[in-house]
Amino acid sequence: MAGRLEPEWGFIEARGTRLYYEVAGRGHPLVLLHSGLLDHRAWDPQFMEFARYYEVVRYDLRGFGRSAMGNVEYSDVRDLYDVLNDLAIDRAYLLGLSRGGRVAIDFALTYPEMVDALILAAANISGYDNYMPETLERGKRIAAAARAQDKEQLYELWATDPAMPHEDEYPEAAQRYRELLRDYSFVHYLNPVPSEQLRPPALQRLAEIRQPTLILIGDADSLEMQAQAELLEAGIIDAKKVVIRGARHMLNLERPETFNRAVLTFLHSLERR
Repeated sequence: MAGRLEPEWGFIEARGTRLYYEVAGRGHPLVLLHSGLLDHRAWDPQFMEFARYYEVVRYDLRGFGRSAMGNVEYSDVRDLYDVLNDLAIDRAYLLGLSRGGRVAIDFALTYPEMVDALILAAANISGYDNYMPETLERGKRIAAAARAQDKEQLYELWATDPAMPHEDEYPEAAQRYRELLRDYSFVHYLNPVPSEQLRPPALQRLAEIRQPTLILIGDADSLEMQAQAELLEAGIIDAKKVVIRGARHMLNLERPETFNRAVLTFLHSLERR
């Protein structure tokens, strides 16, 4: 056990921008990749708890939190590589939630030698497009708000998304989600910059992933997210799925103790292999 150490923070140069990061703890590196809409602070219930055992890195993906979007074509995968390279990390465990899960998967397919294990929480899979009619309808409303440059409408649409924390179920998580969402610039909707995509997408390449993988999903998350969790479990050779009861999409905020226990149990099991 490393013990609690004061976090360090700084900025890392990436193509056309700088990425804000924080590091705490000692031990095997563990990188936390936040969801879309939020920023590194979404990991507050995990960051210092995991730093008791690991060298934990969290950073703001490009365009989120304190990391500026920039105005050049970019790659989230390349940005993660730059973060690890700058911090002199050769190999790491990757924990990604939602969009962060997609980045973790794509990174593992691009730089497999740098990934020792994957933890995929409510993860998106690049190439997945089997969405329900109601989800597609919400997507149209979000696209219309983006075209109108209506940031307040974008906030309202995401604040009331049925997959996000509900005040009557998890009031603290719902409040924190909305606080962090309010801080988001919505630059990816209002002033998007082209991004490089994995080709072929991960959906067609899951069998290439050989690292031990933990899949976490809330049983109250959307049907699409649950379907993607099933695809990950079936497609990745060394994968285990854990369902967190009562949790929706932001399961690390809604059920932090259960989430943390599942992650640490998985990582500690790797050390006993």
